[in-house]
Amino acid sequence: MSATIGPLALRGLARRGAVRATSVARRVPRLVQRAVHPPLKAVVIGCGAIAPTHINGYRDSGVVEVVAVSDARVSPLADALDRWPGIKAYRSYRQMLADMHPDLVSVCIWPDDHAEAVVAAAEAGARGILCEKPLALQLDDIERMLAACRPRGIKLAGGHQYRFHPCFVAAARAIQAGEIGTVQRVRGHVVGALADNGPHLVDAARMLIGDPVPVSAECRCTRGRGGVYQGLPVEDSAAGKITFSGGVEFWFRTGDLAPAFFGLTVDGDQGAIEVTPTHWTLNGEVQREGQDVPEAHYRARQFHQFADWVCGHQLRYASNTDQAVQAVEMILALYESARTGEPVAFPVENRGDVIRQLYSDAPRRDAPRQGVPRRDAFIQPALSVGEASSQAARLAVDGGERAAIRWFSSDPCVGLPELARLTRVIASKNISRTYGYQVEALEAEFARAYGSLGAVASTSGTAAIHVALGAINPEPLDEIITTPITDLGTIIPILACHCIPVYADVDPTTGNMTAETIAARITPRTRAVILVHLFGRPAEMDPIVELLRQHDIALIEDCSQAHMAEYHGRKVGTFGDLGCFSLQQSKQITCGDGGVTIVNRDDLLRRAALFADKGWSRDLGREHLFLGMNYRMTELQAAVARSQLRRMPKLLARRRASAEALSTALKQIDGIVPPPDLVDGNHSWWVYAFGIDPTVLGLSLDDMAEALRAEGVRLMRRYLPCAVFEYEVFRHLRTYGSSGYPFTAVDYVAPKREDYPGFMAFQDEHLFIPWSNRAEAEHAKAIAHAIAKVARGFQPWVLDLGALRPAAVAAEPEATARSTDAGSADVG
Repeated sequence: MSATIGPLALRGLARRGAVRATSVARRVPRLVQRAVHPPLKAVVIGCGAIAPTHINGYRDSGVVEVVAVSDARVSPLADALDRWPGIKAYRSYRQMLADMHPDLVSVCIWPDDHAEAVVAAAEAGARGILCEKPLALQLDDIERMLAACRPRGIKLAGGHQYRFHPCFVAAARAIQAGEIGTVQRVRGHVVGALADNGPHLVDAARMLIGDPVPVSAECRCTRGRGGVYQGLPVEDSAAGKITFSGGVEFWFRTGDLAPAFFGLTVDGDQGAIEVTPTHWTLNGEVQREGQDVPEAHYRARQFHQFADWVCGHQLRYASNTDQAVQAVEMILALYESARTGEPVAFPVENRGDVIRQLYSDAPRRDAPRQGVPRRDAFIQPALSVGEASSQAARLAVDGGERAAIRWFSSDPCVGLPELARLTRVIASKNISRTYGYQVEALEAEFARAYGSLGAVASTSGTAAIHVALGAINPEPLDEIITTPITDLGTIIPILACHCIPVYADVDPTTGNMTAETIAARITPRTRAVILVHLFGRPAEMDPIVELLRQHDIALIEDCSQAHMAEYHGRKVGTFGDLGCFSLQQSKQITCGDGGVTIVNRDDLLRRAALFADKGWSRDLGREHLFLGMNYRMTELQAAVARSQLRRMPKLLARRRASAEALSTALKQIDGIVPPPDLVDGNHSWWVYAFGIDPTVLGLSLDDMAEALRAEGVRLMRRYLPCAVFEYEVFRHLRTYGSSGYPFTAVDYVAPKREDYPGFMAFQDEHLFIPWSNRAEAEHAKAIAHAIAKVARGFQPWVLDLGALRPAAVAAEPEATARSTDAGSADVG
């Protein structure tokens, strides 16, 4: 039979073809432009809070490509590599400048270090440098910057974004058009210090009224809290005025005196304009011009105009060198007035460190010791002969390629088998377990897979543990021993049974409880132990089982992370009276959320099943035998879980193969401590935990973690932020209303972290990689390569941010000129 295409289909094809053609047509000019005029290369020095604005502003401009970023700290470099794939990262901006030969450089570091960075960028051949405000905070530093840039024809600009902000631009246009008549005065406020947000305030005020020349400045500063910001002593508040040519005065308040974040009011003889970062008003009426423009739009315009100015495509730039320098001089004049107690005339004569002269009791930065190189002067050492041909030999934080480019997905392995079973359930219209058969089938299959007497399906791993506790039926205020390193889902059922959680320490190498740590917590009130097989590694079961048998204490195994893990050829979950499993999405198998409790004692099987169904004995009619929960799993969950159970052998084989490949590789790297081998056991690898020997590597785990993140390894420095008993719910006993029950019903003594040295050692001495069914040998190889790179090549820098010494007395103005070799404690 031949197929025919009707007229409607033809018109649809034509429309789709036109859309594709239009899309291609739109791309062609951009592609041609990039071919004829390749984008300018930009680098960003400093990866602090403002750096993303620069990176995104350049990228959104359409004419600039950001090729690299630098920061002395590894953590923000790792974040940058994750956020902007393809970008290079450097701890040393000098190395970055030498490698990248950028056209444009953004300087986004602390003000004390601006001059060094600008001079370095100029000497590296940059065509344009955009330095965040304030350009500098010493006039001698300004002179150094200008001396480096002007003879080379380098365009130097300041980061004063309010000159591009639509509200401020519209307000300035209205003032220049005479909407409020002749300007009489300007009033303004901003939070923060003069040295920080002050440059924005004074520059925006001057810009609104046409950039008049400042004539004099007066200021008073209050510094009672001894604040330090970005290495600078800062005041609590400041107030004063700047007088401009023509007699217009700008009155301001900052810090504690500011009524809101940022605002300016320009008073004229025929009205007033008020402008803030969110709106502007003319004579009290909100104006629409400039409203609701996303920051990304005007920021892109700011960076696009900067690039055009550098390339000579436009003659003026709103925040050019002159404007940026004038903003600095106004701020320094205000500080000088506060220091002398007198008005200060322009130009300012004090060329030195005015701020630290004013705050003579404030800390100062030490100059570098003789012979000790500056951190920013660091240049990557030459590669060895065997490594010289490969960028892979360089660390990612020193301009090299990341070792782990592709990371495995943590998505569950679901597909047609799950969909087919779900479809059958939907078609049957029996979605509740009460009317269907999927849940009962799952319970039977799960019990058969583990060789247990039976299984009870429920709604979560937490519910599965509650079912187990409900089956053993503890008395209120009984003690249940468990681990301090677990999900709260292990503890919630204990409290739900009105029992007291008691915590046993763990083995510092495996994170599992041991017979010895459990024995130390047993009391006459101990009713059960909930034993967590952490990360899929089975605990040492024989001595634990023997201990609990001697004391007639029930054993509940929490196997939420340990599906099909084995100890001495026997599956975990079958050693105790009951075993509990989670089917939450991150686990080895999943149905989204769900749980299963396997029962290994005949006398507990019926009670466990009834507990999950409100204590309802359905064979007796509408009869509830005891207080239970409604934890019934749905047919939909069970349908997915049954298909997952069938997949489990292959999924676990993949997990084990990739994790064991990583362990084999790590054993070859000096100073790396892979997980201890299991003797006659089988791990199911929910998380891969490994350690280091700091004495061999000469670096800390914190250093290793950040460097590995930069190499593309997705890991956790610690598994939990704290011991489970340190969560707020336990610190403040927020359980049942305000009663604090059951803790307040006994002589409860809150646990202390220091009493758990095994827990602290395990948390502090390991790094944790969440593992996945989708992890493969190539991922293990890349992770091992990353670890080897860092172990063999990473040398942590000492960021001497605390190297501040008290100044005995303030230096005199003529003695405060800083050496061109002054040290930097900047981290961007």
